[in-house]
Amino acid sequence: MAEQWEKIIESELEFLRNAPGYEAELNERLRENEMDFKYPTTTFDSEQGRVYRSCPGTEEQALHRIEVRENLQALMNRLLKRANRIFDALNQLDENDREIIIRTYIEMDKPDSYVVRDLGFITAKEFNEAKKRAIKKMFKIYESQRTEAHSEYRRILAIERKKKVAEFKLNKPYNPVMQAVN
Repeated sequence: MAEQWEKIIESELEFLRNAPGYEAELNERLRENEMDFKYPTTTFDSEQGRVYRSCPGTEEQALHRIEVRENLQALMNRLLKRANRIFDALNQLDENDREIIIRTYIEMDKPDSYVVRDLGFITAKEFNEAKKRAIKKMFKIYESQRTEAHSEYRRILAIERKKKVAEFKLNKPYNPVMQAVN
């Protein structure tokens, strides 16, 4: 049975293998968003017997496209950061461990029995142990990078909160209830 850390790295490597497809899909959605124009539509109200023309305003359409673009770009940035973090962890492994991971989880063009032979292992058990060690090393590197990134994010949020508090203290709105209490 696989350990939790093995499952994490395996899912991250699967994400990395599929990342080009995700990136292409996001780029396609960005292109589609820029071409998304709403044209006037005509509707008929049968109760009143009237014809109505409706169309979202140009400004409303532009704001919607901007919002969608920003959301898609934020998704793309997260995708690229995640892929880069996985690549960094992979690149910090030694050559043998990196080769085991790449051949087993990313290329996946040959069965493990060929990979065992190509990489010079005597038995499949020896290969599986080396693979498990490589995944464990990669997990430690990856987890330290995630922790570092999270700490940096929390530090930036704390700075932003302090700025907002300082700004609020400078621009205190008049509140008669608070004035009466003081």
